[in-house]
Amino acid sequence: MEALVPEIPVDGLSTTTGDDDLIDQVEGSPEWTQFRDRLAQDMFDDWDHNYTPDSDNEANASGHNPSDGSPCVGMENTSATASESGTRAGKRKKGSKRKEERQWEERFLDIMQTFSQGTKDSLNGIASRLGFEHDAEKKRSEVFDSLSNMHFLSTEAKMVVTMRLCKNPQELSMFFSLSPENKAVMVKMMQEGRL
Repeated sequence: MEALVPEIPVDGLSTTTGDDDLIDQVEGSPEWTQFRDRLAQDMFDDWDHNYTPDSDNEANASGHNPSDGSPCVGMENTSATASESGTRAGKRKKGSKRKEERQWEERFLDIMQTFSQGTKDSLNGIASRLGFEHDAEKKRSEVFDSLSNMHFLSTEAKMVVTMRLCKNPQELSMFFSLSPENKAVMVKMMQEGRL
């Protein structure tokens, strides 16, 4: 339904007094007042829809702010909105508000899911590094204990061999796969520089 713009009467107006007389005459028309009020309300509704985050903060029908009871600017006459509550603009506003809320909820959930996944990955990385350090410490202890049976090595030589084996995973794996006699041979080869 289109709003009818009232025609401005131009007959009998004096042009010598300026535009102020025209405004006074237009504002005196009841059709123009209704049109102006409807237009102002539509503009307010559009602004309210676009710039206020929550419809609970809107002024009530008495024109007072529900939070502190102070009068709201531009809401003194709400009779136009009360009679037009079922208009197309009102339905569009409610529908788009719900869609907008769903979009924000979905976006928030996506952000939280991404954050949770990132946190999980970080914690898994930390846990694996801590696990590796714990395993490496355990392996160093096992290597040093294995070398303690080799009486031909000094304590200093045992430490050097332990450090070298723990730095090279392939040599460490090979060391633990050998029998005690072959471990001694491998250690002698390492000391002689043949390995």
